[in-house]
Amino acid sequence: TREDLWQTMHKVKENEPFTGILITHDLRESIFLADQVVVLSGRPARTQYVLDVPNTGPRDLEHLYTPEAAEMLAILRHQIEIAQGRAPAEPTSEDAA
Repeated sequence: TREDLWQTMHKVKENEPFTGILITHDLRESIFLADQVVVLSGRPARTQYVLDVPNTGPRDLEHLYTPEAAEMLAILRHQIEIAQGRAPAEPTSEDAA
């Protein structure tokens, strides 16, 4: 399965550290495999947001169901909405209400 591949890639990275670029549309995959996730804006592509994924040691699939992972996923979703022009960059006074 896709998740088996994620685990295999993570084990390879643990045993033989390397620098690489992973392009994905799957936010769960990004926080599972990456140390840093970069959200790009629309054309022309620019860096919209950079999320540092905390290094908490070996990751397993249960990591994706933690409150920390849920928070990272929510941040990334919001940043993607901003990049696509579907959400304001800053909270409005209506958001606080």
